[in-house]
Amino acid sequence: MWLAPGSSHTKWVPLGFGDSPLFPWAIAWGGFAFDLCIVPLLCLHATRYPVAFPSAVAFNVSNKLMFNIGVFPYAMLASLVLFLPPCRGLLH
Repeated sequence: MWLAPGSSHTKWVPLGFGDSPLFPWAIAWGGFAFDLCIVPLLCLHATRYPVAFPSAVAFNVSNKLMFNIGVFPYAMLASLVLFLPPCRGLLH
């Protein structure tokens, strides 16, 4: 329903790909691949800031804009602080 051809949720997709019957499949498999890869990318220090954080923010913002699924994207954005290093300056 959300990703049906001609839907208001797919108007933002460039080159008319949002009206393709392959678009829902691309979104589903892309979301699966993102969920599979984001945790290892967040755990590795080399990829955390240049790749994982911007990807996670973009993914959750697009979920909010495209699907309007309530508080879940906000909760996932807030959970990103769990991957930040602890602040050692305040305790010493």
